[in-house]
Amino acid sequence: MPNIEDQATIEPSTRHERFRWHSGNLREVDASMDALSRSIHKAIAAKDEKTVQSLSRHYTLALGMWSEVLLLKVLHEQRAFTFHEIDQILRIAATDRWKELVKLCFRNRFRTIDLNERTLPPSRFSQHKTLMESLENELLPIVNLRNRLAHGQLRYTLRNSYSSIDERLMRQLHRENIVTLQIKRRILFYISRIVRSLAIWHPKFNEHFDKYYSVVISSNYELRTSKYEDYCEELIARSTRGRQYRQRNEAQAG
Repeated sequence: MPNIEDQATIEPSTRHERFRWHSGNLREVDASMDALSRSIHKAIAAKDEKTVQSLSRHYTLALGMWSEVLLLKVLHEQRAFTFHEIDQILRIAATDRWKELVKLCFRNRFRTIDLNERTLPPSRFSQHKTLMESLENELLPIVNLRNRLAHGQLRYTLRNSYSSIDERLMRQLHRENIVTLQIKRRILFYISRIVRSLAIWHPKFNEHFDKYYSVVISSNYELRTSKYEDYCEELIARSTRGRQYRQRNEAQAG
């Protein structure tokens, strides 16, 4: 017979408790990502490429963790989803959960199983398509990388057999940097706000949806056009100006 402590651990949790757990976890991951970001910026300014690469891999891992915890938090929002819907989302592969969640929200909001040009208003169908493409193109590679990085594959991403290198994921790993990762973090955050808008009735639903969607669109454009080299040059130049300013002040004070 289990003791009192064992019984306490197996009692079913409430939605409020789960939401609190996931919110706390999300805050911790947020804090670690912000700390990593600051350290990466310092390493870029110092032209410490080895540290930049190492910390960027850890930021990629953290972003995959963040996407998972963010999804759990969104799922347990009050009045958002039934426990049956939550269970259905969590039963599928991690790589598909965000896409299924977006589909579920559109189906519930517009009361249709099939999501196409005939069942959705034209603007909403276009928006649904863009959101799905963003998740497919930007989030899915991060989730796949997260699975490899969590197993210590920080330099070489391997296939499931561990007997050969996964060239596709290697290319993806080398494409990621603090600029692309921070933009992807922003994209996913605003997709989560769209999901919440769809799931929870609000008198300003259209206004909220359109505002969040516009950020996703502008961030997608920024992802395509931003240049990591320019970003690094600006950080280095800013650091140089700051150092020169401090040196002048010290000279004058001396």
